[in-house]
Amino acid sequence: MTTRMIFLRRDVILIILMVLNTVVSESNVAVSKSANQSSDYNNKWIAGKAVDNCLNTDVRYGCCIHTKDIGHDTVWWRVDLGELVTVNRIKIYYRGGYQRRFAGYQLFVSNTTNTTTDGVLCYEDESSKEADVQLKVTHQCPYVGQYVTVYNSRGNPKRPDWYSNNAILELCEVQVFDCIPQKYGTTCDQDCSRNCLGSMCEQVNGNCSDCIPQKYGVKCEHNCSTNCQGSLCEKDSGNCHECTPGLYGMDCTKTCGLCTSCIKDTGVCVTECDPGYQGDFCNTTRSQIFENTPVDAGPIVGAVVGMIFVAVIAIVIVILIRRRRINASKQESFTDIGRSNVHVNMYSEPLETENQPGKSDAAEKNTLSNTAGQDGTPVDSAHVYVNAQQVAGKSGSPNSVYYNSGPVGFPVSSLKSLVQTKLQNKAKAFENEYKSIPSGDLHEHKVGMLEQNKPKNRFKTTFPYDHSRVILDKVGKDPHSDYINANYIDSVTKPAEYVATQGPRPGTVNDFWRMIWQLTTGKIVMLTNLIEGGRAKCDKYWPDEGEPLITPHFSIILDRERSYAFYVIRDLTVTEKKTKSVRQIHQFHYTTWPDHGTPDPNELVVFHRRVMNYSTVLTGKMVVHCSAGIGRTGTFLALDALLEYGKECGSIDVMQYIKTMRKDRINMVQTVEQYIAIHQLLIEAFDMPDTLIPRMKYHKTLTALCNGGPTNQTKLRKEYQII
Repeated sequence: MTTRMIFLRRDVILIILMVLNTVVSESNVAVSKSANQSSDYNNKWIAGKAVDNCLNTDVRYGCCIHTKDIGHDTVWWRVDLGELVTVNRIKIYYRGGYQRRFAGYQLFVSNTTNTTTDGVLCYEDESSKEADVQLKVTHQCPYVGQYVTVYNSRGNPKRPDWYSNNAILELCEVQVFDCIPQKYGTTCDQDCSRNCLGSMCEQVNGNCSDCIPQKYGVKCEHNCSTNCQGSLCEKDSGNCHECTPGLYGMDCTKTCGLCTSCIKDTGVCVTECDPGYQGDFCNTTRSQIFENTPVDAGPIVGAVVGMIFVAVIAIVIVILIRRRRINASKQESFTDIGRSNVHVNMYSEPLETENQPGKSDAAEKNTLSNTAGQDGTPVDSAHVYVNAQQVAGKSGSPNSVYYNSGPVGFPVSSLKSLVQTKLQNKAKAFENEYKSIPSGDLHEHKVGMLEQNKPKNRFKTTFPYDHSRVILDKVGKDPHSDYINANYIDSVTKPAEYVATQGPRPGTVNDFWRMIWQLTTGKIVMLTNLIEGGRAKCDKYWPDEGEPLITPHFSIILDRERSYAFYVIRDLTVTEKKTKSVRQIHQFHYTTWPDHGTPDPNELVVFHRRVMNYSTVLTGKMVVHCSAGIGRTGTFLALDALLEYGKECGSIDVMQYIKTMRKDRINMVQTVEQYIAIHQLLIEAFDMPDTLIPRMKYHKTLTALCNGGPTNQTKLRKEYQII
């Protein structure tokens, strides 16, 4: 009897342990989910066979998938889990005896499917010999994602000789196990911290993916400083998102000057100074300024300015004389824009008033001056769309008015002579053309003028039009989190081809990266410096090397920075915190646009060509910004769009394309000097041969240029004579 009781109790204990193990263990969330693959060998071994819960690895029993076995360098299989899943581990069953085909595979967990290798690389097979390739294998993949992808290739880099020649997948089952929510550990039996947002954490170590408000740290174990506004801070560093009024600094421990509020990073006051004080930091009294000013400074300053003016005139005369002598030796030449024949009314960009208290003359003068039809609608507003997603299907509709509808401007072949003619008489022809283009507020911009969104605008008079603004995905329940000062811009023939935006402000850096991520942008073009003429033009939105930039949603790392004579290229790795997805994004920073004037045509064309030739796997829209996102940005976009169209069709219309841009963003191409610059840039771009040589192709290209002929007849010699 006693023995029977012992066995009975033992059986009960085993049953209880089995039940408990079932409760805390994982579940295979991939079973019967939607799956697809790069190709089908036939209609029997289709993608769904790898999630049918059949573990037989003999392909003859119909439990495996099989892609085509010839003609493919890359191959992939993917399962859609239907929603975001906290993955713990992934188990793969591959066809028995076929290590040669499985070798070199990669395993990804992602939240998107823009490319076949989106997301986090969970595992890559690097077996050195065939026997090392495991065909039944489990990988720990503690990531959050909706898609699991198995990928393989037989192209670059070169594979070992024992690999199969073609890329083939023969998966018999892929099991994706997740822990039940709020658990972690190898057996999913430990509780995530309650300080983790939603009590969700990483499945291996229990680290929080994000924190509840007012907490930070690896496991959200620390309290944010009370100096942080709302006690909200960065999850990893504890740095405040914003400071309480009157404080500034990374940890908000410094006190603003004699003003109510100041910029978090610099301490520069953003509200009016207390009575009797002035300056950027509101720490200087008016009496101190008067005491420090010499009484007889006026005559001295006047004399110095006069001497400088005379010296500048002399230098300009010498330069003009030298230039005429040089140009006389050339049969074809064009006048450098913005330096001689143009009237001397040069502006710095932006012309708008910065977003500070008080109303300026520029704001008063920003009035509607476009030509309107009988119904009061601007003539060029026929093509107005609500958002980018609605544009693609409308490009062929009769109501869409694009630049190439009807007569097209002028032939590219006549551009140089046309510009030389219009530059005569102090470029009066260009000035009249530019003044005829509709300007000012052509469309509604109510969203940007909302009180909640005004602090996000860099300038008080530059708002994105409602019909073409970039709409961000909302964050939580904040109805205003979808706003950023950015617009979609058409090219000559393609709707919403670019995004034009302002330089980020201190409070919009995270919004800027949300936009870059949402649009799957691979290239960012920056046309301003952070500080110009002593004024802030753009907030720094990228990190220094070795010092990651952390925002509420992203972690940004500078991988590489290369500085050239007039531009900088930065390769940035951006990690989205919630999904752990990683992308590489390239920033192209043009650094020598004069604060007063226009860029050197040769330099900007070389820069543009470098941007266009740089490869990226991300297919999203190129984002271009300066400070306000209208002057220099409009000039660069006009160069890109008109150059592409001119090469294809042989004709361009600069004025009409500026109208195209201005229907979607206010005052694109901000001055007549920039308008002339576009023409000069196009002359340079159409004439300049493409001589950029990739490093790997240098010796081959050099051999081709020398081509074995006489020295004075080689392609290299002819290329030199063009200079």
